[in-house]
Amino acid sequence: LGTNLTAWWCHADYSSSIITHRPSNGRLQIIAVRSLKGALITTRVYDFIVCIMLIEISMSQGISL
Repeated sequence: LGTNLTAWWCHADYSSSIITHRPSNGRLQIIAVRSLKGALITTRVYDFIVCIMLIEISMSQGISL
């Protein structure tokens, strides 16, 4: 799909359960929120999957995104 992963800046706020992504144009986008029942709700499935992958990779390597 030509997505440049190095351009991704994802942030997971586990206290409020919001996952955000700031694209290169600088506008912060909320791409997923956790519902009261614990389910993650997203309107952008591909972006969400990439974000989760990067967060998991960064956590396993001790890198803060």
